[in-house]
Amino acid sequence: MPYGDINGDGAVDWPGYFVDADGNGSSHNFTLNRCSENSLRLRRHCISADFNNDGLTDGWSIDSSRNLQLIITQGDVVNTNIILANAPLRRSN
Repeated sequence: MPYGDINGDGAVDWPGYFVDADGNGSSHNFTLNRCSENSLRLRRHCISADFNNDGLTDGWSIDSSRNLQLIITQGDVVNTNIILANAPLRRSN
């Protein structure tokens, strides 16, 4: 499943692989952990967004205290201090 536009070239990127508008590709090791399991519906919820409005798709995570963290594509992690009390803890990929 595509990630969104991680590198900002305007084309949708895939896990482990950047693809440009002409179909040319190159590998990458950036991981967007953007899905969580919904145990009540037995489904995965996948959310991607540009949280800092820089044109690049960012990720998110839930820490061990159930706080929402934003994983900015350029490498920063923003601790929001927003507690997601009913959110399942994320498993590592």
